[in-house]
Amino acid sequence: MSKLVITHGPHVISVVTISRERTTIGRRAYNDLVLDAPTVSGEHAVLLAFDDDVFIEDLGSTNGTYVNNRAVRRILLHSEDRVAIGSFALTFKTQPGMAHPSAETPLSDAVRYGCIAEQVHARIPASIKVLDGALTGNQVFLTKVVTPIAGSGRNVVSIIRQPAGYFLARVDREHPLKINDEQVPFDPAELRNGDIIYADGVRMQFVHA
Repeated sequence: MSKLVITHGPHVISVVTISRERTTIGRRAYNDLVLDAPTVSGEHAVLLAFDDDVFIEDLGSTNGTYVNNRAVRRILLHSEDRVAIGSFALTFKTQPGMAHPSAETPLSDAVRYGCIAEQVHARIPASIKVLDGALTGNQVFLTKVVTPIAGSGRNVVSIIRQPAGYFLARVDREHPLKINDEQVPFDPAELRNGDIIYADGVRMQFVHA
C-alpha cells in the first residue's frame, strides 16, 4: 500500500496511507486530505488509485500541482516522487515490490506499461461538478448505471451510464432542463465533456476526460 509523507517547511506534519480509489486534496474542510494554507485551492488535486498504481490530477487549481518541480495535469506517481501543493511537500512512497518503470526500464517494457496506463486512464469514470449553490465544487463520480443528480427532496433528473456513453434523463417534467443554455426538447439526451446542465435551479458540469 502507498503513502504520502506530508511536510511543511522542515517539519513532517502527517503520514497518510492511500487506501481509497479517490482521495481529494484541498483547503476546504470536506476534502479527504485538508491542507490549510492560502496557497492551496479549495479543491486543489485528487489522487486516483487503481491496483498498485496511483495517479495525481490537478483540479484546475490557482497555483498548480507540481511533481519533481514540474507542473502537471495528471501523472502516474513513482516511489519517492515529490509533489508540491502550495507551500506543502508530499513525498510519495510505495512498499517494496511495488516498483514502477524508471529511466532504466527497457523500451519494450516502458511501451507495454504506457499501454496499461492508458487503460487505467480509460477506467476513470465521468463525473458531475456542481457550479453554484451551497454545494459548489462538489463532484459526483458516475459509477452507477443510474445516478440521480438533482432534486429538492425528490429525483428530478438522472444520468444513465450505457456502453454508448452517458445520457441525461428527466424524471420530473415540471422542472426546466437545459444543456448549454438550450432547452432539452427530448430525453434521454447524450452528454459530452464540458456540457453545462441546468436542472432544478442548479448548474452542473459534465466532465468526461
